[in-house]
Amino acid sequence: MMTMQEINLLVEKYIGTTPDGYLCHFSYSKHERFYPFYCNLDIDVPAYRAKGHTTRTAFIQILKDASPSDQAKIIRGALIMVPPPDETDDDNVHKKRTLYKELLVIADRLDIHNQVVPPPLLITSETVNEALKDAETLLKTRGPKSAVDRAHTALHGYLKRLCQDRGEPLPDNPSLTYIFKILREKFPEFATNILYDNEAKRVFGSMASALDSLNTIRNRATLAHPSELLLEDPEAKLYINLSWAILAYIESKIIKK
Repeated sequence: MMTMQEINLLVEKYIGTTPDGYLCHFSYSKHERFYPFYCNLDIDVPAYRAKGHTTRTAFIQILKDASPSDQAKIIRGALIMVPPPDETDDDNVHKKRTLYKELLVIADRLDIHNQVVPPPLLITSETVNEALKDAETLLKTRGPKSAVDRAHTALHGYLKRLCQDRGEPLPDNPSLTYIFKILREKFPEFATNILYDNEAKRVFGSMASALDSLNTIRNRATLAHPSELLLEDPEAKLYINLSWAILAYIESKIIKK
C-alpha cells in the first residue's frame, strides 16, 4: 500500500492543492471523469462528496481505500492527466520531473505485489510471445480480467507448438483440452512413472478439467467475446496463474535441465 508520505508526494507536491484545500486541475466534474477515463476504475466520487469531502480530501480517501494495484492505476492516471513539464534549466521544472519519475517507481512497486508473472519459456513461437506480451501489458494497464484471454491464447499456442515440433497431427482448430490430452497420452515425458504416480495422474486429470473450464470461462466471461458478466479480479488472477503454472510445469518436463 502507499504510505501517507507517498500520497502527499502525489497530492501536495506533484498535483498541487489550492490555499482553500482543493486539488489543482480537478473540478468536481473532472474528478468524477478522472477514474473511468484515466484509470479504468469505477469510483463513486459523489458518494465521497456526500460525506463532506473536498476534491483534495476525496482524492486522498479514495487512494487510501484503493488496493495497491488500483493505487498504481490512479498514480499513472494522474501522471497522464497532469504530465510533467518539458525539460528546461528551471529548478522547479527539474523538481517536477524528478517527482514524476519517483511516482512511476512507486506505481511499479505497487504493481509487483499484484501482478501475475508468466514463466520464462525456451520453447515458444511468435503467437506465444505476442500473447505473453499482450497479457503483461493488459495486466499492468487494465487488470487481470482483461488478460485472461491472452493467457489462454499463450497456453493454447504453446501446446500446439509442442505437438508441431514432435510431428503429432492435430485437427483443425483443436481445443486446448484436446491438445493437453495428446501430451499426456503420447509424449514420453508424461508416460514415465513418477513418485506417487496414481496421485499425480489424478492431479493431471484435474488440470485437464480445469483447462476445460478455462475454455468456457474464456468464451463467456472475458473480453474475448462481448459479455456483460466479466470475471472479478481474484478469479481472473486464479485462471491466469493456473495457465502460467501449467506452462511452467510442461516446459520443465519437456526441457532437459
